[in-house]
Amino acid sequence: MKKSWVKRGVIIFMFVAVLFALGFISTNISHNSSNGSIVGSMVSASVASCFDDDNDEVCNFDDLCPATPLGMIVDNDGCSHEQFCKRQPICGPGCDLADWKDNSNNERPNDCTTVIINVEGGFIPKCVALECKKELNIPDINISFVIYKSTESYITVKLSNVPAGYDITNATYPGWCVDPSHTIQIGDLINGTLYLSTDPELYEKCPSCASTNWTYVNYILNHKNGNMTDIQSAIHYFVGGGNYPTTQAAKLMVENALLYGSNFTPKSGEFIAVIIYVDEITQLIIIEVDP
Repeated sequence: MKKSWVKRGVIIFMFVAVLFALGFISTNISHNSSNGSIVGSMVSASVASCFDDDNDEVCNFDDLCPATPLGMIVDNDGCSHEQFCKRQPICGPGCDLADWKDNSNNERPNDCTTVIINVEGGFIPKCVALECKKELNIPDINISFVIYKSTESYITVKLSNVPAGYDITNATYPGWCVDPSHTIQIGDLINGTLYLSTDPELYEKCPSCASTNWTYVNYILNHKNGNMTDIQSAIHYFVGGGNYPTTQAAKLMVENALLYGSNFTPKSGEFIAVIIYVDEITQLIIIEVDP
């Protein structure tokens, strides 16, 4: 009988130890000055809240990549593009067909690729992120567009007269305002020209479009926080006069962009800002192009 109770005690001790290690139980440790002993008292035993050690908005117990660098885009498992590809099998089609964020309709998503590297005199395969710079083929002639109010983005922009064969089509895109010192009419059919915000020759092509801050805008488009007004305020900080936003969500986007967005270039699988220029007295706007 004594051995039975000892065995039960050991099992209970191990169970409590596991709960403590997982964070389900916490203890309050105090020092007894009268006899120099350490006294521990259990103060709670509850299911842990969503702890997120790497601040990627995925709880620790769901996070398959627990050490994601701050500011990285992650999938539902908490893995950045690079981390996702590192976890893929290197044999067979597992790497090349892996779909980061499960958002591709293509047979080959082009998220990961297999490379051969030299390790200590031998060659081994490795699955790595396919970091292709996002390139868009856009027309260099005038197109037409109409602006509408929106509940998801600040505006929506419906394009027309876009010739066939380009990556931008006669479709409706989320839009954002750039220059609050000018206006643009909602509901009118307007003619304008498209420019890539990442074009290294942007200043020569469109002096009024040139800004050293487009990298930050593209960072914000890929790291949204809050509602559409918060996002618009953060964009205006960089390309609309520099007024610091007042809401916490917009401030967070601005601060993160300042920390991580100075060299940000949209890659394959990310959003990119396309500028629409009309004339010198009409407000610049951007459309957000989904890869």
